[in-house]
Amino acid sequence: MTFMGEVSQRQKQFAGDRRGIAATEFALLLPIMLALFVGVSEVGKALSISRKVTVTARTITDLVTQYVSISTTDMSSLLSASAQVMAPYPSANLTVIVSEISTDANGNATITWSAAQNGTADTQGTSVTLPGALKQPNVSLIWGRVLYKYTPIIGDNIIGPKNLTDQIYLSPRLCGSISYGSGVQTSISSAACPSTTTTASSSGTTSGTTSGTTSGTTSSSGSSTSGSGTSCSGWWSWGCSW
Repeated sequence: MTFMGEVSQRQKQFAGDRRGIAATEFALLLPIMLALFVGVSEVGKALSISRKVTVTARTITDLVTQYVSISTTDMSSLLSASAQVMAPYPSANLTVIVSEISTDANGNATITWSAAQNGTADTQGTSVTLPGALKQPNVSLIWGRVLYKYTPIIGDNIIGPKNLTDQIYLSPRLCGSISYGSGVQTSISSAACPSTTTTASSSGTTSGTTSGTTSGTTSSSGSSTSGSGTSCSGWWSWGCSW
């Protein structure tokens, strides 16, 4: 057999040899399979943290609305409770901001007070743009915001950290507004709500008393209407993306 004939025979044998093909295919597919596995794991973790962020914003803001007044110490404790809601994820990258927003007779909103954990509180008096459904005159809302800086375990250099955020607006449950600041004592009694009574005469008689949630009775030309409640269809209202 000539040399070229032997080479040709060897090539035919090699082409027909199927031994080790499974291992070769596995070696080719392994990097793709690992990339898919890691990607699905990271996306699943990010979705879970995002859900935790939403629950944290809802929980902390709801807790604040149940007070008539809050001391700085108790507010710090409420904000620290966010770590328990975020568990088992670490709270080192978590920022929580709770502010009270008040509107004037024209519906213009400004910050009344603000408190924050691992972040900067809003400046008192800062103008705020409310969602259209919440632009009501002479109301107060508790605005809760949560931000979590999520850093993927793998691929950090490619996509970098991502900020997962959520926010919510809730109305105070017991009073029209909530007092907060240094020197303020914590209270959850609606009896501590400030109340005012005004009387005016103009084509009829209008009288109103504010205590807790807004209520009023108006009479004119023999007809009367009465209502009780706060803006946004009840004591709760969801916000938009932060």
